[in-house]
Amino acid sequence: MSTIPTSNDKTPPGEAAERIISTQPAIAAGLLLILSMVLNAPRAPMAAVIASALVAVAVIPTGIYALRKLRGAPRTGVFRFFLIATMVLGGFFAVSTLIQLLAFSTTSAYLECVSTALTDAGRIACEKDMTSSLLRQLFGG
Repeated sequence: MSTIPTSNDKTPPGEAAERIISTQPAIAAGLLLILSMVLNAPRAPMAAVIASALVAVAVIPTGIYALRKLRGAPRTGVFRFFLIATMVLGGFFAVSTLIQLLAFSTTSAYLECVSTALTDAGRIACEKDMTSSLLRQLFGG
């Protein structure tokens, strides 16, 4: 005679539903961070980089909202850690994407130069050109 396996989890159905509802914004914050990283693929067009920056910035308020939703929910320690890590990564990614936007023309020219360089000397020349162009952008001159 076979028996139907039962779950050992004694979580009441109402509490389980509350936990699922309270963790949805945390999952959304993580998915936003992943979307931001996908949009900022190498050689992405300027519109994709702008969208990536906006989505990365949106991770932080979404994470804050999710932390507030988790406040009363039971057993959400893993999600709190996940949210804090997601917001920190989102902040770093937003800053790096914004810097990439500021230097978009220089980095695009560098990528094009490196892709056409045939020798190591050509790649070194590309790096020197990029460095001098970035310094001119930052400090004028």
